[in-house]
Amino acid sequence: MIPVIIVTGFLGSGKTSLLARQLDKNETDSLSVIVHDLGEENIDIAYLQGGEHVNLASKGRLRSVSSGHLSSTHEKQLITEITAQAETEPRPSAILVESSGAADVTALTKHLQESKDKWEIVSVVTVIDTSLLPYYLKDPIIAPLIERQTSIASLLILNKWDRASIKEKRAAKKYIRALTNKTGASVIRSVFGDISTKELLKHRPIPCEMNLANSNAGASIDSVHLKARRPFHPERLEAWLRCSWPGIVRVKGFIWLASDMDGIYVIDAAGPQREIGLEGTWYASTNDETIKNDTEVQKLIAGYPWGDRRQALTVIGSSSGVSAAAKALESALLSDKEMSEGPAAWKVYPDPLTPQFS
Repeated sequence: MIPVIIVTGFLGSGKTSLLARQLDKNETDSLSVIVHDLGEENIDIAYLQGGEHVNLASKGRLRSVSSGHLSSTHEKQLITEITAQAETEPRPSAILVESSGAADVTALTKHLQESKDKWEIVSVVTVIDTSLLPYYLKDPIIAPLIERQTSIASLLILNKWDRASIKEKRAAKKYIRALTNKTGASVIRSVFGDISTKELLKHRPIPCEMNLANSNAGASIDSVHLKARRPFHPERLEAWLRCSWPGIVRVKGFIWLASDMDGIYVIDAAGPQREIGLEGTWYASTNDETIKNDTEVQKLIAGYPWGDRRQALTVIGSSSGVSAAAKALESALLSDKEMSEGPAAWKVYPDPLTPQFS
């Protein structure tokens, strides 16, 4: 039986970083990873594939299920993907299933336990942002979901331990102590999701008392996905990054800045923590003929005047919060008049963002 491990945890806790670490350590390419994410495109797949360019498509042992909340339909899709991966040759050593941070996985866990064929669910791993846990537990929308995600865990990973203050660590340990007294879950502390593969894949009993009644935690969490084929004005985007975001709990994805036609930038924000970084290079900017002649790459850039340059940004939060963010982000994109000016003019736009990466 191939072991299946569910990886859950609230938005931005570090689930994808955890899986990326495992893929980096797994030189034999024997792990299969299936990612369920909010939005029309699965941003996390691009992170896990790594490399210099952005590709949001499923590939090989990296599979994607993109949707909103984890409904019964999406649970069936995940089970179908798990079964397909279990039947591939050579057989994977394990299958890791990353659930959306806005999902309650209690029903999915029950279905996986009942649907096993050539595979068997052996553990539920819940990743926790140690620095933000006290903050989230005070939120009436987020707290019930976190409590359900942690109560089903057979392994709790206190991630971002290095970012947490002494007060935050103390609060997290108090919460975890009370929880593990009930569930018997194991606990590991980590930085950037770095734990051993042996610990992650260990068979750990899933708590028997799973409360499946009223399984609608997180139902008020919504998302919007920006897929515009025009760049952001760097000054207007920076103003949005500095303003308050009422109702927003997570922003992640890849962006195109008008002032840089080559660089792929990434926004990663969870709660009060906001980061922007330089991730790689657009395919349309490369002179590598091997990449340019790749048929899959051609599909990504064909039919668009700017190639694969685009926005692939997901905003998650309350319905009103994501609606307001969508309007603000649309306003930060170049106008029709600005688009007509072209890259030469864009390059000299006031830019408070990219100088830090030069």
